[in-house]
Amino acid sequence: MKYLLACIMLCLITDTTVAATPLPSKGVIFYSISTESVSKKEFDCLVKNIYHEAQVTLAAGLSVAQITFNRLKTGKWGKSVCSVVYAPNQFSWTLTSADRLKKEKVRWENAVKAAKLFLSGKRIKGLEQSLYYHSTRLRNVSWSKKLKTAHVIGGHVFYINS
Repeated sequence: MKYLLACIMLCLITDTTVAATPLPSKGVIFYSISTESVSKKEFDCLVKNIYHEAQVTLAAGLSVAQITFNRLKTGKWGKSVCSVVYAPNQFSWTLTSADRLKKEKVRWENAVKAAKLFLSGKRIKGLEQSLYYHSTRLRNVSWSKKLKTAHVIGGHVFYINS
């Protein structure tokens, strides 16, 4: 039932049908806050980050956007979306030539949709203070042992300080 409710909430947020929207991860709760404004260049950096990092669901895309902006707010990784995205050793896709790969149309459109939803104020409850995540394929990530798991969304584990 919670899974269905989350799907219904996501569908209402995106004005799409259930069939056209990837189902969010189980237990994800969405809410809205004030909007964010970015330049075209910053928007493109955010979309690229979502595209390369969150390949599974719209909820995963919103999560990556939320982490990116949480990091931006700290100033630790830079003072712009692009500086956060391209901060050394933070997002694995930036360590390769992935930025030049041919874009898969549907995935790219989903990344654009997730970025627009994020900038329009959509957020995922529980990730308000989250700054870190990693793939669920990774085991025994040393830095994660000091943190508390906030969510598992779209093949990633998201953390908050414990």
